[in-house]
Amino acid sequence: MTSLYEVLKRSKTAPQLAPDMFTALWAKSITAGKTIELSGQVPLSFKANGEPLLDYLISGNTVQSGTPTQDNPLTPSECGDLEATGEHAGQFKIPISSAGQTNNIYLGEVQTTRQIKKLVLTGEELWGKSGDGIYSYFGLRLGDSSTTFTTAVCTHYENVDVTKTSPAVGFMLTASSRNLRIRTNDVENVSLNDFVSFLTQQYANGTPVTVWYVLDTPETGLVNEPIRKIGDYADTLSMEQAGVQIPTNKGSTTLDVLTAVKPSNVSIKYRV
Repeated sequence: MTSLYEVLKRSKTAPQLAPDMFTALWAKSITAGKTIELSGQVPLSFKANGEPLLDYLISGNTVQSGTPTQDNPLTPSECGDLEATGEHAGQFKIPISSAGQTNNIYLGEVQTTRQIKKLVLTGEELWGKSGDGIYSYFGLRLGDSSTTFTTAVCTHYENVDVTKTSPAVGFMLTASSRNLRIRTNDVENVSLNDFVSFLTQQYANGTPVTVWYVLDTPETGLVNEPIRKIGDYADTLSMEQAGVQIPTNKGSTTLDVLTAVKPSNVSIKYRV
């Protein structure tokens, strides 16, 4: 069977003037305008035709180390930096660098798709105390359901099974009954009023006891929060939700997200 290259070369009056480059250029012409999808961690390098990205999807991330306690509160790191000044002060921004310029997405102005719920405890919740002795714990019924309690994160407490581990200080979410349970130091001698007072004081101090957990079903809504990832579940932000176009170079382009904590994954769609 005659190869494509030989057919193309014979169509020239002087075959010696039809080098391999002729075939390469022909192949390039039939791929012009082709849509490419690419996914991975930033920075992403690719070759485009100079049009803005057709679409993108940013998946959040979280970094946490150490054991959260009342004396060592830790919160998940976010993919988004808090804007301190200007018209967007108090909002989180995600700066995306591409084609020699930086484009900012401000969370609070966009809808994000979230599978992670943030619960800030104020002390006004309907808490109760259950259990017996050192196995006692403070419980709160949640209004929505979580997929799993093992991936939950708290600012002040370690994620433990408070029904089996004693005398550990910690918290847990029960997937079946949808309860948040917290066990404090010397829990058997801490009254419900003392515990609620602690929550109230922490909230007043600007260091509220906060829990993040995974929802059964993602929610989409207007938020002013950074995108996060807990376990395998990530908040995501698309181009449609962000309302911001990302340019490309005609040729080589490198796309990066200029945040202290990088996203876990970025997916892009573009033309070559």
